[in-house]
Amino acid sequence: MRLKGTPVSSGIAIGRAHLISFEEIPIPSYEIADGDVDNEVARFNRALNFVVEELESVKETARISVSDESLAIFDVHIAILRDPVLKRNTIAKIIKERKNAEAAFASSVRMVLDILENSPDPYFRERVIDIKDLAAKVQMKMVGGHKKEDLNIPDPILVSSQLSPSQTGPFRQFVKAFVTEHGGKTSHTAILARSLEIPAVVGVSGTVESVEQGDEIIVDGIEGIVLIKPTLAEKEEYLEKIKAYKKKREALIFELQKPSRTVDGHQIKLMCNIDLEEELEKGTAMGAEGIGLYRSEFLYLKCAPSLPSEEEHYNIYKKIAESSYPYKATIRTLDLGGEKYFQKHLAPAEANPVLGLRALRFSLKHYDIFKTQLRGILRASTKKNIQIMFPMVTTLEDLLAAKAVLREAQDSLKRENIPYDEKIKVGIMIEVPICALNAEAFAHNVDFFSIGTNDLIQYLMAIDRNNEGVANYYDPYHPAFLRLLLSVASTAKRHKIPISICGEAASDPDLIPLFIGLGIDEFSMTPQSIPDVKAKVVSLSYKECRKIALEATKVWSGDEVKRILKSNGKTRPGVFLGMRWKKREKIDG
Repeated sequence: MRLKGTPVSSGIAIGRAHLISFEEIPIPSYEIADGDVDNEVARFNRALNFVVEELESVKETARISVSDESLAIFDVHIAILRDPVLKRNTIAKIIKERKNAEAAFASSVRMVLDILENSPDPYFRERVIDIKDLAAKVQMKMVGGHKKEDLNIPDPILVSSQLSPSQTGPFRQFVKAFVTEHGGKTSHTAILARSLEIPAVVGVSGTVESVEQGDEIIVDGIEGIVLIKPTLAEKEEYLEKIKAYKKKREALIFELQKPSRTVDGHQIKLMCNIDLEEELEKGTAMGAEGIGLYRSEFLYLKCAPSLPSEEEHYNIYKKIAESSYPYKATIRTLDLGGEKYFQKHLAPAEANPVLGLRALRFSLKHYDIFKTQLRGILRASTKKNIQIMFPMVTTLEDLLAAKAVLREAQDSLKRENIPYDEKIKVGIMIEVPICALNAEAFAHNVDFFSIGTNDLIQYLMAIDRNNEGVANYYDPYHPAFLRLLLSVASTAKRHKIPISICGEAASDPDLIPLFIGLGIDEFSMTPQSIPDVKAKVVSLSYKECRKIALEATKVWSGDEVKRILKSNGKTRPGVFLGMRWKKREKIDG
C-alpha cells in the first residue's frame, strides 16, 4: 500500500512499524464535597509533578543523541506544565466550582487549546499536539494508569496519529524514521527529525488503520511517500534509491566547497533560517553564508510562561553573532500575536488572528516587550554583524514608529555607556501586498528587504495557507506574484539595497531560476535545503534565468510558468488560454 504525506525531514528508511497509540482518556466529571477539596488539589499537584519529573528523565535519556539546544524543546514542555496560570485555573475550578481534579484540569487545558487552535501561526497550532500529549499524561496519572512504550522491534519506524517529543524521546538513538497522520513542518517532531537527520513524513492520512505492529514499512522523506508491506520489487527499488541518495548527498557536500555562483559568474548568497542555535552549526557545515532569518519566537517559548528578560535576549543573540561571524546574522523581532497563552498579561484570542494584532503591530502595542528585545539585540551587536528585521510591516508609519523605539533603546544604552553597533542595519520583511506595492517609500528608510513568501502569497491570494480547503490556491508560480517580486526587486536594485527571500519558496530548487532572473541574489532556507539549492544555482546561467523570469511575468497562470521552466527557455511554451500576453484577445464568459 502506498500513502502520501508531507515530507519534513529528508532521507529514505526501511524498517518495521512500531505503533504508538494516542488514545483519548475518558475524563470523569463530578461535584466534590467540601471536605474533599484539599485532597483533589493534592492529587492534581502529585500528577503534575510526576509528569514533570518523567519529562526531565526523558530529557536526560535524549541527551545521548541530541544536542543541548534541541533539548530546549523539553524545557518548553516542562514550562507548559509549570505554567502558573494553567495550574492556578485548575486549582480555582476545584476550589470554587467544586469540580474533581480531572474535570478541572481538562477545562483549563481546553481554554489553552482553544487559543492555540485559533492562532494564525502554524507553529503554535501544531503545539496543540504537544499540549494534548502532556494533558493526557497528567490525566492518566490521576486516573491511576501509566502506559509505557516498549521498543522491541528491530529497525523501528515510529507510526502514530501524532507524536510528541516525550513519546519519541526514549527511542531516538534507535529509530529509523517517523510517520504521523497529523503535524506539519514546524512540529516538534519535525524539528527533532531534522536535528537527528532521520526521515520523517507527516500528514499521512489512514496510516494507523492501515499498519499493524511489526509490518515492514518504507519511509521516503524526500517525496513524502510511505509504503506499507512493500513488494520485493518495491523494496529493491528503494534500496537502490537509498544508495543513490547517499551518493548524491556525498557529491553535494563536496560541491559545497565551491563558490555559489552561476555558470556565467553571477554571485548568489545562500544563508540559513534557524529556530534553534544548533541549526547554525549545521548551516555552516552546509556552506551557509550567515543567517538570513533567526526566528526569535522560540526564545519566548523557551522562557514560557514568563517573558524573556533583556539578559536572556542578549545571551542568545550574542551566541548567534559569535557563531556566524564574520557573516551577518539577521534577527527578526517578535513575530507572535496576543493569542499566545503563556503571556498571561497579553490580549486574548482574536476572531480573525491571521489579519489581526500580530508581529510588528503587536510589538508596537507592547512597548516594554519590544524595547526589551531591541536592547538585547543592540547589546549583542558589538561584533557588527547583527542586523534587525521587522516582520509584517504594513505602513510606512509603522516602520517609522518601530525605528523610533529602536532609537530610544539606542539612546538608553548610550546613557548607560553600554556599547553597541551604532550603524546597525535595519530591514523589513515584505509579506503584506501593500508594503510590496509601496516598496519605493520603504526603500528610502531601510537597509535591506527580505521577502516572506509564505505570508505574501497568502495575503495576495486572500487565503489561509493552512486551510486544506483552499490549499490549491497557494501558488508561488503564479505570474501575478512573480510580477510583484520583480517590482520589489527592481526597487531594491535601484536604491542599491540587498534583497533576499527567506520564505519557504527559497528552499525549492525549481523556483530558484525564476527568483534569480527576477533580481534576487540572496536566499535563506533551512540548512538541509542548502546543498540542493546550491547544486541548482551552479548549474544555471544568469542570462538564461533572466530570460525565463521575464517570460514568466508575461503569462496568465502558474501552469504556463511551469511550462516555461520545463522548456528551460529553449523553446516557446504551448499556448494556454489563448495567445501570449501582448497578443491575447479578451476571453468571453
